[in-house]
Amino acid sequence: MGGSIFPDCWFSQAVISNNASKDIVWKEIVKHKIDKQASLLEHHKHFEEAMLLRSYIDQVEEGDSTNREGFAAKVFFNALFGSDFARSDLSRNSECNACLDYGYSVLLAMVAKEVSAAGYELALGIHHRGTTNPYNLACDVMEPFRPIVDNIVVKAFDGVLSQEMKQCFWGLGNIEVYYGGIKSYLASSIGGYARDICRCMNEGGGLPMIYDCVW
Repeated sequence: MGGSIFPDCWFSQAVISNNASKDIVWKEIVKHKIDKQASLLEHHKHFEEAMLLRSYIDQVEEGDSTNREGFAAKVFFNALFGSDFARSDLSRNSECNACLDYGYSVLLAMVAKEVSAAGYELALGIHHRGTTNPYNLACDVMEPFRPIVDNIVVKAFDGVLSQEMKQCFWGLGNIEVYYGGIKSYLASSIGGYARDICRCMNEGGGLPMIYDCVW
């Protein structure tokens, strides 16, 4: 008899969507994100805040049930952009938030392309599971890579989302990072990270440590 026309990984994702292992994987993704946020804060000499974020890493529980990601985000953005900055209040610091959102949209498009190319169904997410979001899995995978966008904004933002500012994000995929100790372009590392996430869900075990880069 003929085989299925769908990749095996689609069926693995469908099974995993009802499996507790998604909470284990999300825990690792959140830990990786906070680790990169702390690293960026250290680079910009916010050592006290970075130390606080590193203390959060060991506190992350399965499914991030205690919302360490949210606590870390507040400390992180206040350190980088000032104590009055809030991602949740877009009426304040609107240009800076618009700049971040633009960068994240470029990152999401790149992640979606790499995840899809790896053969995974984008709508079947781990933590992001919105029924109207066709990019749930890409939203999961992109989380630890957001600090790369944040760093570009810190270095280049001049008060307005200008054409020049937008151009800073266009070469995002060509940023060089180290993944698994091997130097590669960011786009390639994202594809590898997506495959490692799905392998972890299928086979168990923790994710390998996330990328390293020179800020």
